[in-house]
Amino acid sequence: MKEQERIRELLDTQLNGTPYFVVEVTVGGSRLTPKVTIMLDGDRGIGIDACADASRQLDQAIEAQELFPKGYVLEVSSPGVDQPLKLARQYPQHVGRQLRVQLQDGTEHTGKLEAATGTELVLLEQTVGKNGKKKKETVQTTFALADVTKAVVLVSFK
Repeated sequence: MKEQERIRELLDTQLNGTPYFVVEVTVGGSRLTPKVTIMLDGDRGIGIDACADASRQLDQAIEAQELFPKGYVLEVSSPGVDQPLKLARQYPQHVGRQLRVQLQDGTEHTGKLEAATGTELVLLEQTVGKNGKKKKETVQTTFALADVTKAVVLVSFK
């Protein structure tokens, strides 16, 4: 089993029963000093203290299993504001926020996330009226989550 898969298993066991979950595990760097990068999130987001706790626990588990006998660098963080949403479980915490969604057919949609289930997203998009008037209309659009290639939360400083 690869180190990456083993680390994911350790994290899944560690996070079981908590509101936190693994978004991504990567192992890179050099053979001499591998770099393990973990991205965690939570059903209501994740704070620095939870990331630090997960890092300490994972470090102990990696050491106990001797996954990297010559040493390694461990980095545990939350997804940054600029990171695309990667898992269905990440969407519900962003209901009410603006998203930019790219679909497999190449189209892009921007709107307020109205709802998110495990299989689909509902966006409220502002569009120019079809009768040529400049009055904007709100259109509800539903997408299958499987059709989404990229979704990014748009940050507003209002």
